[in-house]
Amino acid sequence: MTSGKNLLNLINDILDLTRIESGKMTVHRSDVSLREIGVNAERSFRPLAVQKQLEFIVDVSDDVPDTVWADEQRLQQIITNLLANAFKFTSEGGVYLNMSVEPLDGVPHIAIAVRDTEIGIPPEKQEIIFEAFQQADGTTSRKRKSKSPCC
Repeated sequence: MTSGKNLLNLINDILDLTRIESGKMTVHRSDVSLREIGVNAERSFRPLAVQKQLEFIVDVSDDVPDTVWADEQRLQQIITNLLANAFKFTSEGGVYLNMSVEPLDGVPHIAIAVRDTEIGIPPEKQEIIFEAFQQADGTTSRKRKSKSPCC
């Protein structure tokens, strides 16, 4: 069941990329529970964390509102992709999903961060990862830095 759902999500991601490139992506906003998104992330990625013997912490700060006005499917898609990449390239240590309220120019904003304990992306490669079909390092066996706590 999960494999079928993952395949459907992959197909939808490819279709979304086509829609974005053609300028036909539609956004469907509604009230979205970030806590529920956190629960879904926990449910989806906990088995992988256990399998890889990684720490996995989902932290939704108390100051995060009950709901936000957003496109739930797109938000879930972004968080899932970030977590999937973090787990893919993390072999020891942990992966962390944090949601909090942070000020930006004096205005409170929701901050969603995915962190891991791997080597990260070199500054000179950080821009290209936002281009279609790009990776900072095409290999899956990157050199690791010494283990350090993430959060």
